[in-house]
Amino acid sequence: MRACKTHGVQKVAITSSIAAVRSVRGVNWPSDNTFDESSWSDTSPENTEISTYNTSKTLAEKAAWDFREALPEAERFDIIALNPALIMGPANNTVEFASGGIIRDMMASSGQVGRTKMGFVDVRDVAKAHLLAIKNDAAKNRRFILVSRCCWRREMAKCLADEFNPKGWNIGAEERTDDTVFEYETITTASREVLGLEYIPMETSWIDMANNLIESGFIPRPADQ
Repeated sequence: MRACKTHGVQKVAITSSIAAVRSVRGVNWPSDNTFDESSWSDTSPENTEISTYNTSKTLAEKAAWDFREALPEAERFDIIALNPALIMGPANNTVEFASGGIIRDMMASSGQVGRTKMGFVDVRDVAKAHLLAIKNDAAKNRRFILVSRCCWRREMAKCLADEFNPKGWNIGAEERTDDTVFEYETITTASREVLGLEYIPMETSWIDMANNLIESGFIPRPADQ
């Protein structure tokens, strides 16, 4: 932010996260399980369940907005915060990373999956959203949740099983019935109507990601497991 001010940047798109939106205490959890851009994660000491990662993402985004507000009005530049959920899609990684680990572990397991429903978005859509945000004056000084859709973990497992089990994998797609349910939904009207984003279907994203990670060796083929 200081560099933007020093060099006269007029508009900046910040990569924030859904982690800065949805980590709230149970007493403040929305009754309909749905979050929009008005929600902020609770970093107060009372929220004992917030992770260090979610705290850092929330404080980082707030610091950007606070920096802008503290500037004299004539020196303020525009900010757009992009808040993607779990990012999937093509990746040629060979080293450990969070979303790749989820896909790899699911591809390697014939067991049951957790009762979890959360937001997903394709990396290509996240990149596109940054460009659209910079080019669109209506986006300035706003937050945008980036979610293709919220999916149950079993949906991802079934998609991968349907695609890869005929090729030699043994991916389990049954849901554990004794597991604690975690779920949330998001409102993505702003990203669709203001940015004009048309999301890639998550089925495409999961399969593209798995294929890339198989080719890179991050996900072992059945014969190598």
